[in-house]
Amino acid sequence: MVESERARCPAVRRADRFGDDVGVAGENGHDHPGHEHPGHDHSGQVATFVGVTLAVSAVFWVLGGIREATILLPGLPLSALMFVAPAVGAWVALGPATAFRRLRAGVAAGWRRPRRIGWVLAWAPLMPAAILVTYPLQAWLGRPLPAFTVDWAAVAILALAFTVSAIVEEVGWTSVLTVRLLRRWRPAAVGLAVGTLWALVHAIPYAQAGNPASWVVWQCLFSIAFRVAMVMAFDLTGGSLSVVVVLHATYNVAWGVYPTQGSHYDPLLATVTTALVAAGLAAVPALRAASTRRPTSIQPPARSGNSTRSS
Repeated sequence: MVESERARCPAVRRADRFGDDVGVAGENGHDHPGHEHPGHDHSGQVATFVGVTLAVSAVFWVLGGIREATILLPGLPLSALMFVAPAVGAWVALGPATAFRRLRAGVAAGWRRPRRIGWVLAWAPLMPAAILVTYPLQAWLGRPLPAFTVDWAAVAILALAFTVSAIVEEVGWTSVLTVRLLRRWRPAAVGLAVGTLWALVHAIPYAQAGNPASWVVWQCLFSIAFRVAMVMAFDLTGGSLSVVVVLHATYNVAWGVYPTQGSHYDPLLATVTTALVAAGLAAVPALRAASTRRPTSIQPPARSGNSTRSS
């Protein structure tokens, strides 16, 4: 879809201003946060971001291959440190000052007011529910499972660590790559494109963690479904980087507490449940549109010249 056609869609209008979650205020402090000229060609930034992210990731892949026995946490090889690669890609593609301002604005904007904090945190149960529901599903399938116990101190530590890593990753994957692709493609297509690249970048660390090939394939498919869900959430919330970070971090925490330290996590079932989440989020715009067109007994039809106010 050409840019002139996409410009009429809400996703692109939001991407042009990002919402104040992702934007970067102008130097004079008066420009709308995140405003960029909609006609500007960002293909050079996208190419630079992708190239640098792959190059930095490759360094960690090599280090992970040299030190295969080095495990940061159960299921996390040394190459998992490549989570810094998207931030480096953003740093090079946008320039240090812009990348830092975008990171600061994106993180701070979702936590400025108590009401907004509650709205962002309302997304927190979504991915843990999608992942943890696979435990009773595995039990129903007759698989032997250890008891599900939660160490809340470990949860707090994992939440802090994975929130930091999610912020570092999403300043690149979301506020650089996703936003620019949304100018040309619909959210589902952007999610598939970014998700495929995201999965390929993570495939080697998945293998270096000692997982079988079938596990790696299904986890890559999960990564694509999860990225589609995150892009959908980003689009639905008007460009909230904070919501994407919460979804990313809470998934990682759910994986970390899955019995035993993630060893019984099933990426096939996780792919199915997460695809359902993505499909549900994708259906929201159509449901919203249908609700605004359908007259109800509570609210009378709008008078001539006025449009019905959406709920």
